[in-house]
Formats: sequence, structure tokens, C-alpha cells
Amino acid sequence: MQFLLDLFLLVQRILILRSKTLRKIFIKPRKIHSLILTGTMTKTKKVGTAGRYGVRYGLKLRNKLLEVERRQKIKHFCPKCNKPQLKRIAMGIWACNKCQHQFAGRAYWPIGE
Repeated sequence: MQFLLDLFLLVQRILILRSKTLRKIFIKPRKIHSLILTGTMTKTKKVGTAGRYGVRYGLKLRNKLLEVERRQKIKHFCPKCNKPQLKRIAMGIWACNKCQHQFAGRAYWPIGE
């Protein structure tokens, strides 16, 4: 870990010295830490899955989409066996992986939530 951090800082210093405009290239330390631990940059925090739309469609619509997707992906409980094994098969069709109970619900979350 320390070797990777030292190597990254060395490369950063070289880039600073070779910069034609002499402006500093700065990466926040927490980003360096996440690069070393995960091997990739940090993921989005605010926009979540709606980040795939970039700046398109407006903030309100992307926030509504984010709320619906978050509510859809949480663990839902089966009304028959009361286990958190409910999955959405298709639009409005929900099935329990535990007891194989299928029923019709709302498009993005089961009835009663």
C-alpha cells in the first residue's frame, strides 16, 4: 500500500514539474486512498443511478427517478411467508424466491408499501 502511494506521489510531482503553465495538479487525499483500496475512482454519492443521464432531463426528473429506483431495489417482504426474498419479475409482477408465491403489485414496488 505504501509503495503505491509513494509511486503515485512521485508521478504527481513529475507531472507538476513538466506542466507548461506551472499550475499544480492536485488530487484530494481521500481520492488517492480510494484509488489504492478499490483500484477505481469513488462512485457517485448524490446522483446515484441517475448519474447515467448526466446533465440531461433536469434535476427534478432525475431526483424522482432516483427515488423510484431506490424504493424499487430495497428488500421487500413476501406477504405469504414474510421473508425478504421478494423480487420484481416484470412490470407489476412480483415473486418470492423462498416460497415461489407470485402476485400482481404496483409497477415499481409491491402493494401495501
